[in-house]
Amino acid sequence: MQIGRSPSFAEQFSGLLDELAIYKNYAKYTSSFTPSSSAISYTATVSDQSEAFTADGSTNLLLHFDGSNGATTTTDSSSNNTTVTLNGGATLSTTAPAFGSASLTLNGATGSYVTLPDSALWDLEAADWTLEFSFKPNDTTTGQIIGQHIYGVTASWLVYYTSTSLQLVIHNADGSSSHLTFPINFTVGSWHRMVVERSGNTILVFANGQRVGTAAYSNTIRNREYVLSIGADANGNFPVNAYIDDVRLSKGVARYALATSDGNSSAPTVSGGVLTKSCSGECLWNASNELGAGLYIDIPTGLS
Repeated sequence: MQIGRSPSFAEQFSGLLDELAIYKNYAKYTSSFTPSSSAISYTATVSDQSEAFTADGSTNLLLHFDGSNGATTTTDSSSNNTTVTLNGGATLSTTAPAFGSASLTLNGATGSYVTLPDSALWDLEAADWTLEFSFKPNDTTTGQIIGQHIYGVTASWLVYYTSTSLQLVIHNADGSSSHLTFPINFTVGSWHRMVVERSGNTILVFANGQRVGTAAYSNTIRNREYVLSIGADANGNFPVNAYIDDVRLSKGVARYALATSDGNSSAPTVSGGVLTKSCSGECLWNASNELGAGLYIDIPTGLS
């Protein structure tokens, strides 16, 4: 997106612009109003800044875990519609889900977990990929969140939780393994929106929109014929006591690869000047000069 000119045509705006804001999932004005003489002010909230994931051509799995309280069935909302099985004490809960009508609740008991049949959809190999999910721990007991893994046995990949970190364990096609640790102080009883992704030879992890770490990784992930399991390993061991919601696994795309340490995409640039960013609820980009004739602002895709 560009401000001050059309990307496709030669026309450029000559004049002054000030106090420009674009909101998503938020209708600021719903009736006639008197223009304010003050600067734009807006405090972001979870409800208007966040939304459930949707499926696209790169989505291999999408679990919203919506349904009635205590339900023991759910569906894959991706185009693959893979069969999802809730085992043991795994159920849906309508108590304060992260998104939608319900979330998955796991009681931390052995055998309380979700499984999906082995599939090429979970073979991440050397491709770019993105794993997104919302996670609310009920205690600080270490356990597996998602992966193709049997505890104590060679696996394909898994993501697991400790009270102070998110761990990614990868077993490589060459027989080696990679154990990557990303420090995060998880809060019991609070939702954490998590992203783990591979972009080229880099693993990136985000928590609640903030990048918490990166790690070099250039190997190929080993393919193992295990079920994909959520909340425990493939046999129901190594369980978590937690709520999980809105799980999306995408292959062939690193959805957050441009994101900076504050979770936003690369900074916009202004022809003939400098932009600076300040955040207090909302984030404001401020130009150091007037946008006169021939000057424009170029905003990268995905900027917030």
